[in-house]
Amino acid sequence: MAGSSGVEGPRRTGEWWALAGTVFVSFVDTFALLPVLPVYVRGLGAEPWQIGLVIGIYSLVGLVGQVLGGYAADTFGRKRPVVYSLLGSSVALGLYGVVPSVWWLLAMRVLHGISGGLFLPGIFALVGERAGVQRAQVMGRIGAVIGMAAIVAPPLGGWIARAWGAPVLFGAVSYAHLTLPT
Repeated sequence: MAGSSGVEGPRRTGEWWALAGTVFVSFVDTFALLPVLPVYVRGLGAEPWQIGLVIGIYSLVGLVGQVLGGYAADTFGRKRPVVYSLLGSSVALGLYGVVPSVWWLLAMRVLHGISGGLFLPGIFALVGERAGVQRAQVMGRIGAVIGMAAIVAPPLGGWIARAWGAPVLFGAVSYAHLTLPT
């Protein structure tokens, strides 16, 4: 954001990288799971309809989470819902690898979906407010960060799961959420 974007100073540059890193990691979790989760759920003994339910519930409850996230961001400020959503996602992701059944995984997907939904309004409002008059340019950059996550995460997630197992992938993404500089 420094230089041509009109945002001066190292604090603003550091803030941009922190926000961009937070967005990247938050979208990596979703995209890295795409090639891995159906196979993992099948390994838990799921029927095909249960696999679809476990995959789809994230997006369904994410819609509710976004409504709650918008309200929370307007009521409690932008940062607090973002931090709580990262914590909730980290807990859910960390538990993906140790759940004893499909139904427990479904419960973690619900927590993860609500947490992911809570994240979106807060982070986009935070980024937009920090961008000031350069909002369109900065939002475009955030879109590019999301696009990079969509390109990099699925093969990386598949590779990690194949090399070390899906629980290691879940744990790594969970840990990444906890180490973000928010």
